[in-house]
Parts: sequence; structure tokens; C-alpha cells
Amino acid sequence: MNIKFLFTSPLAVCIVALSASFVQADLINWQSSVDLYQGSTVETFVNNNGTLAVAYNATTDTTVGGNTFTTVNGVPFVPQNTGNALVGATGESITINGGTDNENAFGDGEFTSNGSIFHLLRGGTFNVNSVTLGGLQAGWTYEIQVFTHDQRGSRNSNFITGFSDGTNPGVAGTSDLSNQGGTGGTTGDSITGSFVATGANITFEVFGTNGGAGGNFNSGNSQSQINAIQLRLTAPPAVPEPGTMAVLGLGAIGLVTRRRR
Repeated sequence: MNIKFLFTSPLAVCIVALSASFVQADLINWQSSVDLYQGSTVETFVNNNGTLAVAYNATTDTTVGGNTFTTVNGVPFVPQNTGNALVGATGESITINGGTDNENAFGDGEFTSNGSIFHLLRGGTFNVNSVTLGGLQAGWTYEIQVFTHDQRGSRNSNFITGFSDGTNPGVAGTSDLSNQGGTGGTTGDSITGSFVATGANITFEVFGTNGGAGGNFNSGNSQSQINAIQLRLTAPPAVPEPGTMAVLGLGAIGLVTRRRR
């Protein structure tokens, strides 16, 4: 019995060690949001880290040369309507849940009318309840970037969209719709988050408030708004360290020895 225990226990140890080396969580870590307008009409506010998985334009505006997508900073945003999944080349998808599409009411803010940024931001979906990211590859690190913009006079810096972290209830990141009166004028924000996928899907809630609500983000508030989203793969799954692989090998030897006995 003692011999069997000595040979089988390394296998248990290796499983624990291997699990520890792949500690993962679908927790989205949101950074602080930033103004879309950065002193000019440059497009660099659109991230291009890693590899593009899928880029969702929350408007079906396709009037740029008759194209079915709008390219900003090398990223082709494809139009899609709420409730429908947009699937990228590597199998990942983005679905906006709930809300109403507004194709061309939000204007261009400080950007040049009829340009690529204009066609990315001029429409969007408001009253959004949540966003589902699907087709995820477990172990990969993803970066998500969400764009919120509304230059209409009825909006001001008190109109904010908030996002949960995908795991815990409540707001984990916030983004102004217009920043009216700020250094960027009526330009809106982008907000970036990152997470490590543990499975095929993750859903994060979307909240809205209009300042008069005292900062109380209520799901389904009509001021929650998304103009575009992109999802990028930024890092492959972690490789076990040599020490972990050694323990794994020891456990395998113990298992074979036990079976021979």
C-alpha cells in the first residue's frame, strides 16, 4: 500500500501543479477610457495589437464607396444589427444583446464628415443590455475595445455607458458618450479591456446613466450605447514551466508502474 501511494501521489501533485500553471479567468480587466479625438482626425485610437478576431460596427451604414465594411487604422469593421452574431475569420463572434439600432443619428463629432471614422461612429445601438463574445479559444488572451460616441446636443458628459467585468455584478469600466465641453469636444470615448478565455463564451453586462440618476447605473437605461466593438487575440496559452513538466512526467511514470503491478 505504501509503495502504491508513493507512486500515485506524484500524479495527483502534477495535476495540481499543472492546474496552477494555467490559472485563468474570464474576468475582464478594463482600463480607463480615453477620448476618441486626440488633437486631429488620426485613426490611431483604434487598437491594432496582436491579431484581429472580429470587428463589429453597430450600424449598417455602408455608404463609403458601396463597401460592406469601414476600415479604420487597418481594422475592417463589419456592419451588424443587434441580436445577430458577427463571426470573424478565426471563429470568434460578437453579439449585442437587446437595444435598438440607430443607423445615422449620432454625427461625426470633431471628425471629418463622410470619412472612415464618421461611418464608424455616426450610428450605433442604444439601450444595450449585454454583449456576448463567442467562439473563444480557451487559454488565449484577448483584448476587447468598445467605442461610445454621440455628438447630439441632447447629450453631454453626464451620459455614460458602463460595463461589467463579465464575472461579478456591477460596473467595472465606464465610458463617456460625448465629453461635451472637454478637450476633445463632442467625440466620445473608447475603452479597452483584456481577459484570458476559459471557455467558448463570455457575456458582460452594459449599463447606462444620464447624470441625473446620481451615478446609479441601471441595466437597460436608454443611454447605454455602443457604436462599435473589436476583439483581438494578443497572447497564446501559457506553456507549463520545466518544473511542472517534470512533475507531470513523474506522475505518468508512477501511473504506469501502478498498472504493471
